[in-house]
Amino acid sequence: FKLDFNHEVIFDKKILQCEGLTETSVNYETAKNAGADGNIILGQSKESRVISIKIKIDNANGDMLQRYFASKREHTLYIGKRKINCVCELSKIAREQRGNLYEIPVLILQFYCSDPYFYDVYDFGKNLAGIQPMFGFPWSSTATHGFSTGYRIYNSRTVFQNKGDANVGFKIIFKAIKGIAKNIKFSHLGTGEYLEILTDMEQGDKLEISTIEGSKYVKLNKQDIFNSINRQSTFFNISTGDNLLEYSAEEGQTNLDVILYYVPKYTNGLVINN
Repeated sequence: FKLDFNHEVIFDKKILQCEGLTETSVNYETAKNAGADGNIILGQSKESRVISIKIKIDNANGDMLQRYFASKREHTLYIGKRKINCVCELSKIAREQRGNLYEIPVLILQFYCSDPYFYDVYDFGKNLAGIQPMFGFPWSSTATHGFSTGYRIYNSRTVFQNKGDANVGFKIIFKAIKGIAKNIKFSHLGTGEYLEILTDMEQGDKLEISTIEGSKYVKLNKQDIFNSINRQSTFFNISTGDNLLEYSAEEGQTNLDVILYYVPKYTNGLVINN
């Protein structure tokens, strides 16, 4: 475990007990139809989670750790390659034998996680219009003239896999590397949703779009151009599993580099290696 707030506190094998890392319950919004059995499910959402940790500590570090984990302080909890944002609700030191100052102390921490999902520590990216490499080592060649080390991908459709447990927002960057581009469109062919930005890009311009919950934006060269969105557009998510995605432009589609980033999110903080 690693808790990070400007700096790191690493507990490693000093953890005695930890609860709250597995699946959380689901809250269902329902309605009752007169004369019908049961209820109709109108919507559902994951409940927030509480994580409780007990850690064996040294007497000398007790005061420092208790102040570090003061109530209401925000932290990021790392478990292997997954992380979750949380707020410390409780921080106290306990001993099994009360009044025995020589008893090994135990730090009891309780964290509230308003977002119940664990996120991958690293984001994943793919250049949808990049260079496909064809060169590697060890290498030998009998060619007497030039040879190819790679080729540019011009297929605007791609299958993108979300390895997480839930749908997730993404960030996509369009770079006009070879010339102008006009009216950029990014579509999810599986759902029919799309995002279209009505703008002109010059060579060297960078258009950045985010559909991440709580951080949605459209920027051209770091300037906000949210009003340039086609009003029929949707800030859609990447679904779990395979997604058939497509980018296009009214002009200059082959002038673009298109890089898609997302961070998988999981319902479970425990990763069991077989």
